[in-house]
Amino acid sequence: MQRNFCPFQQIVRERNLYYHPVKNELLRKKRKLAEKKKRITELQKKAIKDLLFQMDTKVIWCNPEKRYIFTKYLIPCLQSGL
Repeated sequence: MQRNFCPFQQIVRERNLYYHPVKNELLRKKRKLAEKKKRITELQKKAIKDLLFQMDTKVIWCNPEKRYIFTKYLIPCLQSGL
């Protein structure tokens, strides 16, 4: 009876987890050039001028299911004080 003293080595072989330097270098470069995530703390507020909108919701029951219809109306601002 032979005992297996290297269960980690067996898992590495079965799942092909060997270190590939060329492949890892390409992956590192690809990740470095990828676009960074935009964080909400980094976003700047923008002022939107001359535009208001109004939203309404309608509820319709279709069979046993509840459906929502959203409507949006754009209202141009004529006065700068609004």
